[in-house]
Amino acid sequence: MKGRAEVVLPGAPLAETVAFFRDRVGMRLCSIRPADAPVVAVLEGGGLRVRLDAAHRGDPGLVQVEAERDEVLVAPNGTQVRRCAPTALMVPEPAGTWTVVDAPKSDRDWTEGRAGMLYRDLVPGRLGGHVVASHIRVPDAGAVPDDVHYHDVAAQLIHCVRGRVRLVYEDQGPAFELCEGQTLLQPPRIRHRVLSSDGRLEVVEVTSPAEHETLLDPDLSLPTSDLHPGRAFSGQRFVVQQQDDDEAIAGASGGHIAAAVIQIDEAPHPIGAADRVEFVFALRGSGALTVEGASTAIAQHSAATLPPGCTGTLRATDGVLTVLRVRLATD
Repeated sequence: MKGRAEVVLPGAPLAETVAFFRDRVGMRLCSIRPADAPVVAVLEGGGLRVRLDAAHRGDPGLVQVEAERDEVLVAPNGTQVRRCAPTALMVPEPAGTWTVVDAPKSDRDWTEGRAGMLYRDLVPGRLGGHVVASHIRVPDAGAVPDDVHYHDVAAQLIHCVRGRVRLVYEDQGPAFELCEGQTLLQPPRIRHRVLSSDGRLEVVEVTSPAEHETLLDPDLSLPTSDLHPGRAFSGQRFVVQQQDDDEAIAGASGGHIAAAVIQIDEAPHPIGAADRVEFVFALRGSGALTVEGASTAIAQHSAATLPPGCTGTLRATDGVLTVLRVRLATD
């Protein structure tokens, strides 16, 4: 965009409204015209530029401003100014019962999300906001219309179920491919970008908390010129865990989250933990999940989530059941 952009608000009564935005909101007066009988004034502050026009008859609007305490002010022109403290990341305690999500049956099971990617929710109710898990696919080969961005989260990992995706991360060097069977720990607030996929791409993404912001960083170019592969982001390090390694993500996250691809035969395999959320996603095969005396069929691309203290067993019903198992701390 070339030139300046402004939000136009009703200006009348102009003198009183200018004084309000300058003295009560803390904006700076940039221009006013004409000098002898002003009808237009421009103020700016906090990344916002406002044009107050006495002839404008539109909606007076709502302006939100970060402040130390919450309050709502009303300007003389009718504009509401909502002052609120910056939102801190809150991770709710896990709440709710165990859930099972069946494999997708048609395209109607998917919804379009960010950057044209297709999403399927794997945790109904999201354990009271503690965790969200998504089955994500990119159906078209080639470039993905993504921007440099980051997520305000406590924990996040991505497992490549099928295909390949080309990614680039802050301080981690040139772009690389995440391939089937690999799992990536994405530390909190690390800048990154999805570049392209092979047209077969499917991943599972597990994130805590469920409600979090995705923020764009248009001023940062990736890859960054400096290399800091061991850099800590909120105490966590970026790492790509191979399928035969169950410890890399747990070590890089300080034990906050762990992932493993495990194979289960027809003997009951215990799942669940006293102090962890346990999430399993069936990669291949079929099986049965038994929790609290109830048995549920598990097929390829089914998912199950157990809150802390909920335990059960998982077994294969036809040969070998291969699952992604994710364990997430509750603190």
